[in-house]
Amino acid sequence: MDLKRDMTLLWVKLLNRITFHREHGTWSRIIFEVWVEHGYVLAYPQKRGESHNQRPLEVLVDIDYFETVLRQSTTLSDAEQINGLLTMAYLNTRSSIADAYLKEDALSEMKAIMQNNDFKCFTMQGNDEKSIAEIQIFFR
Repeated sequence: MDLKRDMTLLWVKLLNRITFHREHGTWSRIIFEVWVEHGYVLAYPQKRGESHNQRPLEVLVDIDYFETVLRQSTTLSDAEQINGLLTMAYLNTRSSIADAYLKEDALSEMKAIMQNNDFKCFTMQGNDEKSIAEIQIFFR
């Protein structure tokens, strides 16, 4: 149940697939849909202006941490507490996504891609476009 390890694995899989299946300039952002209630994160590159339903390449990773969160939620009776627990799981995942690209397994792939393609990264809760928020990608 190592969320950071799972997010690093997601980055590595996604960056490898982008490298081999998308040409430079054919995408300008990466979207991470965090589906706590369904137990996975879905990630895909996208060109600005494309619908999030339009994604020729995607990577899905099952997240053990979400299973634990969902088990905890069954012990709660108050809808507000359940919502708070799910929101906290989303925020923890968002933080792990933001940190995981700096892990060595993903870092070299990320640097290589950034030499040829300028892009931004975003997360959202499921496919709720109102929840979209940018993740800052930064190297020193």
